[in-house]
Amino acid sequence: MPREFPECPRCGSRTVIVGYGCTVAAKVSEAGIERVVVEDEAVDDEPRSVVCGGCLTHEFDPATHPAAAAARDEEWPAWDVGW
Repeated sequence: MPREFPECPRCGSRTVIVGYGCTVAAKVSEAGIERVVVEDEAVDDEPRSVVCGGCLTHEFDPATHPAAAAARDEEWPAWDVGW
């Protein structure tokens, strides 16, 4: 369902990045990092941050921003699973 988001007061963008706390695992060999995986079972239930996707500097309140509600309430697309 489309939602209207407020404009960023710094750059005017309406695109935001909703951040969650989660566990990230990295498979590392002597050659370097081979793969990075987010442990989806460990993703927080509530968003921790909402940051402007245009300037990446303005922070919105995740408790009141409609993008945080969308991320929390709507179904997420499928994730790549496994190593």
